[in-house]
Amino acid sequence: MLFRSELRFYGVLWGAFGVLTLQAGLDLERHAARVPWLMLVFFGGGAARALSWIQLGPPRPFFVLLMSIELVVPVWVVGVLRATRSR
Repeated sequence: MLFRSELRFYGVLWGAFGVLTLQAGLDLERHAARVPWLMLVFFGGGAARALSWIQLGPPRPFFVLLMSIELVVPVWVVGVLRATRSR
């Protein structure tokens, strides 16, 4: 029962994260300041997975892929945003 409750909780959080990220992407001029914060949250998820790997051992390959995406994409997105904003 607790596991389903946690899945619902995280589902709402990820849903809200997705909506905020989509809003920012569709109207970047208006929501550009939000992007680095959203990417920090996304990166934090990857960092948490990496910490778990160190403490508990390697996860399944799919989760290694997710962790890689969570650690690389935010850095790339913020870099692209900064490069385009400096023009």
